[in-house]
Amino acid sequence: MAMAASSIVSLSGPERERIAADLAEIACAAGEILLGHHGHDCPHVLKVDGSPSSHADLEAEQLILANLLERFPAIPVVAEETCHDVPPADRFFLVDPLDGTRDFLAGSPEFAVCIALIEGNRPVAAALAAPGVG
Repeated sequence: MAMAASSIVSLSGPERERIAADLAEIACAAGEILLGHHGHDCPHVLKVDGSPSSHADLEAEQLILANLLERFPAIPVVAEETCHDVPPADRFFLVDPLDGTRDFLAGSPEFAVCIALIEGNRPVAAALAAPGVG
């Protein structure tokens, strides 16, 4: 159920820190999945917009979605590969399981996992993992 903007209770600093720590843990786990595919011939398709979507994108996104659902079941998710048609609520998670798919597929270490909690159109907690660069 989406909350109206006026009904959102802002998160306290400690709550944001706890959520950011959870997001960092999830992003690092997704990064491990990506590293398992990096440097290998990773199956992929081209999306309607011409950008690639790989098996690694989907596998990392599945892990992220499962963890977010387990830890934050009341907060909807907008994710690049599978949950992009969900209209966001005033508070939602925004996920890019593999930012830099083209670089990833080309063997470059410059790719990242991005997860953010958005509240009232602003990020309030986020994590970024760049497993290819350490």
